[in-house]
Amino acid sequence: NCSGATRAKHRLKAAKRMFMYKLRFQQLTFVAGGINLAQNTELTAVDMGSLQTLRGDLDAWECVLSSFSFGQLTSVGGFLRLYDNQLTSFSFGNVTTLGGGFNAHQNKLASVSFGALTHIGSAIHLHANRLTAISLAPLTHVGGSIYLHNNNRLTAVDFARLARVQGDLTLNGNALTSVDFGQITSV
Repeated sequence: NCSGATRAKHRLKAAKRMFMYKLRFQQLTFVAGGINLAQNTELTAVDMGSLQTLRGDLDAWECVLSSFSFGQLTSVGGFLRLYDNQLTSFSFGNVTTLGGGFNAHQNKLASVSFGALTHIGSAIHLHANRLTAISLAPLTHVGGSIYLHNNNRLTAVDFARLARVQGDLTLNGNALTSVDFGQITSV
């Protein structure tokens, strides 16, 4: 538990291989930098708790995460990297803006919910997971490419309200039988 402080002026880093199992931010509401939890090979659960704003990146890759909660977080200014974990489901919850990209490849994800998220500033990387269907609702903006590939169980993709992808749209190596391009007018 990170209790006591409510604001952090710089990046928070939990050095790799700290043998930390669970992390919860109880009173911290603002981080001016990023949070780096990467390569904590014992870390199974992260709860952002009362954290509302994170101006930098959130890195939690090569852990063994099976649980991740955004808690009260509404804004991530940088990238979200959650690859090489044990996650089976993931939800953006109350997060409305992700300033960078979203990378969650090589997990065990069977479901991803974009929650309240409407804006991703860079690319989406979702590959080598166990997804069977995905809806990108309520996203309206992706400022980079969308890579949904090598999810060999993925049969349906719905782009819903997304109007424009400002990069490549890659959908290969899936088992797609249904793709709804929704409101996309430009790639």
